[in-house]
Amino acid sequence: MGTLHSSVLFVDDEIDLCTLMQMTLAKIGITTDTAHTLSQARNKLVRKHYDACITDLNLPDGHGLDLVSFVTQNFPQTPIAVLTAYGSMEIAIQALKMGAFDFVSKPINQQHLYQLMQKALNIPSEGTSTEEQERIENKLLIGHSKAIQQLKLSIKKIARSQAPVFIMGESGTGKEVVAHLLHHLSNRQQGPF
Repeated sequence: MGTLHSSVLFVDDEIDLCTLMQMTLAKIGITTDTAHTLSQARNKLVRKHYDACITDLNLPDGHGLDLVSFVTQNFPQTPIAVLTAYGSMEIAIQALKMGAFDFVSKPINQQHLYQLMQKALNIPSEGTSTEEQERIENKLLIGHSKAIQQLKLSIKKIARSQAPVFIMGESGTGKEVVAHLLHHLSNRQQGPF
């Protein structure tokens, strides 16, 4: 993975882990700010734009899912992932339903962290440029209305996720187009549709 020049907020009360994340992500050009509490994270998100956010589930002054909800409501274009040592399937499903794009168990190794960043920052797979992705996106899903722009944003968020997707609508509304675009924007784009 090349140099990214992106900014990420990492939220965890373990100071050593925050330092390790900063050093690891700096190697690939990601600037990492840290917060150790829910309130610190909210304050930083309000003051600065982040390309992604990763939060621990258990914070001294609240729950990581509260931050997921805060980010989803106030900064819908900022992808957020939940990192925890105390995960359960129910909490993972709840996090994904609330808008998190991934739910990762601690400890996280360097390769998995890079893959998480690739998903969060919507980095194209080898051989696909961002411009090519946008060209295909505009070719598949035509339109510039507010509803189409919101649909494109939702598709990009969902494509980052590992969650199953159910697409429904009347005949001729574009379900297959959305399915193809989801596949194209996902990390599974090299696999069969």
